[in-house]
Amino acid sequence: MFLFESSVQAHCKVIRGVQYTVFSHYSDDELIFDRIGSMIENSFTQLEAQQITKSFLLDNGIATGDG
Repeated sequence: MFLFESSVQAHCKVIRGVQYTVFSHYSDDELIFDRIGSMIENSFTQLEAQQITKSFLLDNGIATGDG
């Protein structure tokens, strides 16, 4: 089942005697298929790589200030 504009979907599951219910709701101007497609497309865009400097390595605990 797919979620469309203003629709709600509920999933119930019992784990060790406790019932868990998860509600899914989608509300956007574009179809969910287009929204997921744009999210996938955006995940393939290349970001500018951060320049690795000595201070970057020290700040992130990758290197020590010994050398």
